[in-house]
Amino acid sequence: HFGLLSHGNATGRRYGGGGLMIDRPGCEVAVCRAEEDDVVASAEKVEERVRGILERYRANCPTEFRPGACRVEVRRSLPSHGGFGSGTQLGLAIAQGLALLAGEGTVDTVTLAKRIGRGARSAVGIHGFARGGLLVDGGQVDEASIGVLIARSEFPPAWRFLLVTPNATEGLSGDCEHDAFARLAPMPTETTAELCRLMMTQLLPAVAEADFAAAGNALYEYGRHVGEYFASCQGGVF
Repeated sequence: HFGLLSHGNATGRRYGGGGLMIDRPGCEVAVCRAEEDDVVASAEKVEERVRGILERYRANCPTEFRPGACRVEVRRSLPSHGGFGSGTQLGLAIAQGLALLAGEGTVDTVTLAKRIGRGARSAVGIHGFARGGLLVDGGQVDEASIGVLIARSEFPPAWRFLLVTPNATEGLSGDCEHDAFARLAPMPTETTAELCRLMMTQLLPAVAEADFAAAGNALYEYGRHVGEYFASCQGGVF
């Protein structure tokens, strides 16, 4: 996730942002029928998260497609709270598995996200789950909606990302994340305008033309502007 386009403004859409789907690290789950619910995961917190996903999914899906007891095996999972959208990818993978298991077939990802309570802010991972690529989320109309996909581009297959993650560090989540957003002053409209300019007139065209230097510069500037806005609650610009 490259960062949000807007936050706390009285006009315009809520949040929005840009991001890219990558193939590694990844998430893989297996779902099958069972006598009673059973979760197989390498970490206790992942098991707890899966049980919460099952509970929310059953509470929000149509009665005729409500899945019975099942076994969910998490074969691969993403690092939590590191900007990889781990909760969204795990939740959507399980939700799609449950829909298939219950005979509903392939369900669109926005519907699945609503069933499991994802998309409160960013929708990049929701749209990316189904389509991959470089994506731009246009933001929410209101808090009950999920951000709309306004642009998508294939990413040059020869380009690579180097992922560098600080040791023993997790980003904010849950109540701490909610409180941090609540403390932030609204993002200046000038910042939102600059982020939109960088995304729509620099990054996306550079990717479409496979201009590596221009794309890298645009992404750096985008990240710098987002980081300056969130610096007070994340310990610095980067």
